[in-house]
Amino acid sequence: MNFLETITNEGIQLDLKYCERCGGLWLRPHGTDGVYCAACGAYFAERPKVMDVPARKPRRRRARKVVEEGEVCSLPVLNLEGVAVEVWG
Repeated sequence: MNFLETITNEGIQLDLKYCERCGGLWLRPHGTDGVYCAACGAYFAERPKVMDVPARKPRRRRARKVVEEGEVCSLPVLNLEGVAVEVWG
């Protein structure tokens, strides 16, 4: 009698995964796409989503002073040592 043919597999298939937050090992059902363990999943469920947080007001930049062609800047250049240097006024 061949016992291997009579045994049926009624188990659940699981994947061994690591949590992308804490690095702990955990098991998830085969074919699902979870990336966090149960503890870290609960942590992220409590936190506000990125899309729910209002965007910050952008900071305005100061306008740069435009140097006309032929105009000489009065800023001193200390040493060049073979490096291209750009002086902003």
